[in-house]
Amino acid sequence: MSESKLPVVTPNEKTPKKIFGMTLVEWLVVISIIGMLAGLLMPVQVSGPHIDGPIRRNDAERCRTILETRRYKPENYSHWLNYAAKCGSLDVCRLFIEEYQTPTDSPLLLYAAAESGNGRLIRYFENLKIPLDLGLRTEHEERTLLHCAGIGGDLDFFQKILALWIEEKRNIEDTDRYHQTALDCAVERGHIEVFDRLVDAGAKVDVAKRLRYSQTLLHLAAESGTPEICSRLLDHGANIEAKDAGNATPLFDASLHGHVEVCRILIDAGADPFAVNSHSRTPISLSENKRKDGQLVSKELFELFEPYRNADPD
Repeated sequence: MSESKLPVVTPNEKTPKKIFGMTLVEWLVVISIIGMLAGLLMPVQVSGPHIDGPIRRNDAERCRTILETRRYKPENYSHWLNYAAKCGSLDVCRLFIEEYQTPTDSPLLLYAAAESGNGRLIRYFENLKIPLDLGLRTEHEERTLLHCAGIGGDLDFFQKILALWIEEKRNIEDTDRYHQTALDCAVERGHIEVFDRLVDAGAKVDVAKRLRYSQTLLHLAAESGTPEICSRLLDHGANIEAKDAGNATPLFDASLHGHVEVCRILIDAGADPFAVNSHSRTPISLSENKRKDGQLVSKELFELFEPYRNADPD
């Protein structure tokens, strides 16, 4: 009687361990197939910067191409519409609203458009009957609609909002997250007509107030390069030698940004061109700044400070 033969297992041969009836390799294959099918059937979010640039440039054609070739989640459209409004990108806003039916029921869209200062965009939104709500604030900066209109500087819309603000007896001195009023914002952006209308409406011109980086209103006006606002602030008693967190006076800001007329007004009013900031720079040395090609940032500014260049500070 012949003996039954048992299978011989060599030392190098191992039976694969199974999990729920399948080997690990088989499970990996199944998971990969499921992943591919999910990618085909479900919308995915692709990194935002791919479309942020075209939105800022108001490049509607490029945005359309990106939206057609990438599977963005529809809920992103409202976010991008708001971003396009803040950038003042009218064509991109029309793309999202008219071709992709993005909802326009948020009053904050009007806040974003107002901050952009694009009058055509503001009128487009008004024609869409986007609700006007004065009681809201923007998400991050906590700005009111009066702040946004003051930042954008579209005079027609600003006057409309200011009239409603006064009619509803709202506080014209409301501050945002950075403790800035609408007037402060207008000074920072150099909107002289907005500034004048706020002053006429009773807004306080607090020339001693300290804002971000310990700047005064005169620092903001010098940085924005608006001679008329600088003159008005000086008339209100602004301290021409007030120093910010970096020990810089308003003349530093004007010189750094190449605002020749503002520098002239400040110097004529007694600003010290020899003042030294925390980086051992003076307004005179800032007027000597050069571009990458070696040319002066402003020849006219350089010439304005020429009489002081070799003069005795005392």
